[in-house]
Amino acid sequence: MPSEGGTNPTAAAPTRDKLPRTASGMAPERRSERVEQRRRRKIPLACEPCRERKSRCDGAKPICSTCQRRSLPLHQCIYTLENARTASNEA
Repeated sequence: MPSEGGTNPTAAAPTRDKLPRTASGMAPERRSERVEQRRRRKIPLACEPCRERKSRCDGAKPICSTCQRRSLPLHQCIYTLENARTASNEA
């Protein structure tokens, strides 16, 4: 039998129902708000070393920051036009 002065430990735990509500009465979508704020920058062309390593290339010329950080010589940071991202390739 429960005691008169006891507390229910599960009643104090936060639940999904206790999330703050917006004016429309819906819980805010925090994750989707962050995604909208930080959209990943897409570059039209990555250099060959970045493509091979599947590294993030910033597309800087004559040498990208990734190749520069890896101390690659200038002649290895090559941009091949046949790998360029175009509107016809994205469809």
